[in-house]
Amino acid sequence: MSDDRPDLPTFDGRDVREHAAAAAEAVRAINHITGWPHGMTYPSDAYSVLSRLAAVAAMLRQAFGQIDRQLAAWHAAGHVGIDRGTPFAGNPSGALATVTAALDEAAAGAEHLYVGLDHAGQTLSAAHWTGPDPYVEIVDDRDADSGEVND
Repeated sequence: MSDDRPDLPTFDGRDVREHAAAAAEAVRAINHITGWPHGMTYPSDAYSVLSRLAAVAAMLRQAFGQIDRQLAAWHAAGHVGIDRGTPFAGNPSGALATVTAALDEAAAGAEHLYVGLDHAGQTLSAAHWTGPDPYVEIVDDRDADSGEVND
């Protein structure tokens, strides 16, 4: 159970919100690392990252559908309200119809993302490194005292 929300079940020690935050942080880390001069060493590293991101994109449609179904169930039971002063104040049906449309659009985008990432990954599956051993270059680029890579 979550420490701040004991009502939320956990999977692998995290609740659904914590998993979403971890996914965002993982993509943030990928964005940082792939921008570093030596963030990836071989074409197989790019293949591995793209293939795993394709897998993430493929699973997003299921998550969007399940979230939408849960919201619909809560709404049908009368358990969804919308705060005053907001665009859908007092109109949870309108709000959830908009959410459903947005999630449908997101699911279509996720499918498109999956297709592109999968195609890129499959294309790279036969790529290989033909240059000098990059590990030697990385070691040679390290500062003798700190071990940090020199840009």
